[in-house]
Amino acid sequence: MVAIIQLGITVGATIGGVVFDSLGAIVTFLGSAGILLLAGLVAFAASRMHGIFVRAQQTESKCGICLSSS
Repeated sequence: MVAIIQLGITVGATIGGVVFDSLGAIVTFLGSAGILLLAGLVAFAASRMHGIFVRAQQTESKCGICLSSS
Protein backbone atom coordinates (compact mmCIF):
# COMPACT_ATOMS: atom_id res chain seq x y z
CA MET A 1 0.00 0.00 0.00
CA VAL A 2 2.76 2.45 0.87
CA ALA A 3 4.58 1.66 -2.35
CA ILE A 4 1.44 2.41 -4.41
CA ILE A 5 1.00 5.75 -2.64
CA GLN A 6 4.64 6.64 -3.25
CA LEU A 7 4.28 5.62 -6.90
CA GLY A 8 1.21 7.87 -7.22
CA ILE A 9 3.09 10.81 -5.71
CA THR A 10 6.04 10.25 -8.05
CA VAL A 11 3.92 9.86 -11.17
CA GLY A 12 1.82 12.92 -10.25
CA ALA A 13 4.92 15.04 -9.73
CA THR A 14 6.44 13.84 -12.99
CA ILE A 15 3.32 14.53 -15.03
CA GLY A 16 2.85 17.89 -13.31
CA GLY A 17 6.45 18.85 -14.05
CA VAL A 18 6.17 17.89 -17.70
CA VAL A 19 2.91 19.84 -18.09
CA PHE A 20 4.43 22.84 -16.30
CA ASP A 21 7.56 22.82 -18.49
CA SER A 22 5.66 22.37 -21.75
CA LEU A 23 2.45 24.39 -21.21
CA GLY A 24 3.07 26.74 -18.29
CA ALA A 25 1.81 27.39 -14.79
CA ILE A 26 -1.77 28.39 -15.64
CA VAL A 27 -2.48 25.17 -17.53
CA THR A 28 -0.95 23.16 -14.68
CA PHE A 29 -3.13 25.00 -12.14
CA LEU A 30 -6.30 24.57 -14.22
CA GLY A 31 -5.51 20.90 -14.80
CA SER A 32 -5.06 20.27 -11.09
CA ALA A 33 -8.30 22.15 -10.36
CA GLY A 34 -10.09 19.92 -12.87
CA ILE A 35 -8.68 16.79 -11.27
CA LEU A 36 -9.74 18.08 -7.83
CA LEU A 37 -13.27 18.74 -9.11
CA LEU A 38 -13.44 15.27 -10.65
CA ALA A 39 -12.23 13.68 -7.39
CA GLY A 40 -14.87 15.62 -5.46
CA LEU A 41 -17.62 14.41 -7.80
CA VAL A 42 -16.45 10.81 -7.49
CA ALA A 43 -16.35 11.09 -3.69
CA PHE A 44 -19.85 12.61 -3.64
CA ALA A 45 -21.21 9.86 -5.91
CA ALA A 46 -19.56 7.18 -3.77
CA SER A 47 -21.06 8.63 -0.59
CA ARG A 48 -24.51 8.70 -2.19
CA MET A 49 -24.16 5.09 -3.32
CA HIS A 50 -22.99 4.07 0.16
CA GLY A 51 -26.02 5.77 1.72
CA ILE A 52 -28.39 4.03 -0.70
CA PHE A 53 -26.76 0.68 0.07
CA VAL A 54 -26.95 1.18 3.84
CA ARG A 55 -30.61 2.29 3.69
CA ALA A 56 -31.46 -0.75 1.56
CA GLN A 57 -29.85 -3.07 4.11
CA GLN A 58 -31.71 -1.38 6.97
CA THR A 59 -35.01 -1.71 5.12
CA GLU A 60 -34.43 -5.41 4.49
CA SER A 61 -33.73 -6.08 8.18
CA LYS A 62 -37.01 -4.42 9.23
CA CYS A 63 -39.29 -6.67 7.21
CA GLY A 64 -42.29 -8.29 8.88
CA ILE A 65 -40.88 -11.80 8.60
CA CYS A 66 -37.67 -10.83 10.40
CA LEU A 67 -39.50 -9.03 13.20
CA SER A 68 -41.94 -11.86 13.87
CA SER A 69 -39.21 -14.52 14.05
CA SER A 70 -37.03 -12.66 16.57
